[in-house]
Amino acid sequence: MRGHQRMTRRDFLKGVGAVAGSVAQLGRTSLARAQSAKRTVVFWPEANTPAAQKGWDDITAAFAAANPSIEIKRVFQPEMNNIIKVALASDSGPDVFQRDIPPSYHQPLVDAGLVRALDEEYKTRPNLQKVFPWARKRGIINGKSWGVPHEVEFIPVFYNKSVFARLGIKELPTKSYDEFLTLCKTIKAAGVTPLGLAGRARTQPGHLYSELVMLTLGKEGFEEILYGAGRWDQPAVIEAADRIKQLIDLGYLTRDALAQDMPAVQAGFAAGRYAMWTTGTWQLIGLERSRADNPAFDYDYFFLPPINTALKGPQIAGGIGGGFSISAKAKDLEASTIWIDFLMSPAAQKIWYEVFFNAAPTPFDPAKTNLPQVPRKAMQLIAHGQELGYNVSVVIPNNVVEVYWNGLQGIMSGQLTPKDWAGKLQVEWEKAKADGRVVKP
Repeated sequence: MRGHQRMTRRDFLKGVGAVAGSVAQLGRTSLARAQSAKRTVVFWPEANTPAAQKGWDDITAAFAAANPSIEIKRVFQPEMNNIIKVALASDSGPDVFQRDIPPSYHQPLVDAGLVRALDEEYKTRPNLQKVFPWARKRGIINGKSWGVPHEVEFIPVFYNKSVFARLGIKELPTKSYDEFLTLCKTIKAAGVTPLGLAGRARTQPGHLYSELVMLTLGKEGFEEILYGAGRWDQPAVIEAADRIKQLIDLGYLTRDALAQDMPAVQAGFAAGRYAMWTTGTWQLIGLERSRADNPAFDYDYFFLPPINTALKGPQIAGGIGGGFSISAKAKDLEASTIWIDFLMSPAAQKIWYEVFFNAAPTPFDPAKTNLPQVPRKAMQLIAHGQELGYNVSVVIPNNVVEVYWNGLQGIMSGQLTPKDWAGKLQVEWEKAKADGRVVKP
């Protein structure tokens, strides 16, 4: 055991110096912390899947590198659509949230004064200034921009390449709609269901209808309803719904489609039980996952030719499938605006493409991204910046969309005629116009 050792003056001074240095360092650290106190933005993202978590981790890391004084606090709410209005009203909600911004989703929040108009931010923020005008227009309510549009998407016909190859199908039906019906007949005769549809989700019949109404009425004809004196009870609107009924009557779309959910249809499509699936590019991430899990599965997509031969060129259903909004009670408006602007930046864009397989409505070059074949093909179309047609449900007011979704299910189940449904839509549309709830050009 060591005995007691005498402390020399030199040792004492060393000790005092060390303590003094530590105190000084502590003071400097405390001062630095005080000077660099972070501002916080509470953000509610839309999804929490492993891919979404990776994407948001990458985006928030890139944001932190560019904006070290602002912390993004992500909070996933699985029931966001059900609680967002109450949360914003009670001041327990987010500063910024990710959710569809077109009228059918956003109108109730706008009417209640729960979100902030961003017209000034569009004038001053560098990335918001680059948003395609047509995309910004899709989110305008009562003449103002209440959010930032995101996720440019379109609705093609996806097809299982393995099924087509096994059945000897070498040409896609791009010349006429009758050619498509003939293709469906050939596929059915081979014992494969031509079309899958996840009808348990009310939105899926709407996706199919949107594609068909773009083929009967066209983008410009539909805009006459949205912005002009066009009517819902016109023949082209009714014909598109009749075409859904025709697909069911011919056995190209199963009668139990309303009982099918999304995971089952995706699995059935990948397994070859369905040869085709009319859904949107938001499904690309799931289809790529199916391709990774099943080496025998491969897919691509095509666009149906117009039913109304007077229509020119492809009439592509699509538009905006998501967006970002700032709460009217955001604690730090400037920090929230910086965050929402960054989400449209080139740095964020690359992550959107490569992780989420979707795109912001701003200029970009898909050649600079690392993407699988079909997502790259989709991004190349979006990159042109051209205005797409419409996914009907996202651009009509909340009161109309309920009649729209419920009516399509009624038509598919044989409980409602397309003509009666169109009449009901027109009644609700006139109410919305009288209340000033329709979108403005």
